[in-house]
Amino acid sequence: MRIRVHAGTIGQMPAREPTRLTLEVEEVEPIAGRLLDQRGRERPFTGWLGLAAALGRQLPGEEEQDAASASSPSRSRTAAIASAALLALEAFGTLLMWAPIPLAWLWVGGRVYSLTGSLGADLAVVFLGFIGTVLLTVVLLHRVDAVWIEQRRRAGHDQQNGALSQVAIVSGTFGLIGFTLWYYLFSHAYVLPFMPSSS
Repeated sequence: MRIRVHAGTIGQMPAREPTRLTLEVEEVEPIAGRLLDQRGRERPFTGWLGLAAALGRQLPGEEEQDAASASSPSRSRTAAIASAALLALEAFGTLLMWAPIPLAWLWVGGRVYSLTGSLGADLAVVFLGFIGTVLLTVVLLHRVDAVWIEQRRRAGHDQQNGALSQVAIVSGTFGLIGFTLWYYLFSHAYVLPFMPSSS
């Protein structure tokens, strides 16, 4: 025999939403059955003392839910700090693509030309090295951006899109402004480390 009885609510504490319970009685004498909440979580019991004990304890899974609720503010702060650090890493990576990476490969190309005297070898090394490094950097930045989206969601934001494109635009703008100021404000500026500008 099985009887379903709606047993009302428990857990009426200010910080928690009340839990509706359903009592399923499988045996009347001695009484036995199980308690179920609205999510389908259950707790079996036997005897009246068992029923009283079941009513007095949290249902399975509520302990984990309470622990997660208690730690959510600290987890949100940690996720917010992590997302800010990842955004700074994206900005640093995009800045590398505007100046340090191409200049580094031009320097390597200059060394190749000094050793071989071949302009073709110089250009090939510069071109292939630059393209390969930029592609690798873009792949890594996309992975960082995906982790940034995840951390933003953990911090409580409904983040759907990444920030890499906006970061690249902003860093490119600042990079162009910095290069312009560096080139025009200094009378003895060098376009490249090994190519002096005309005075």
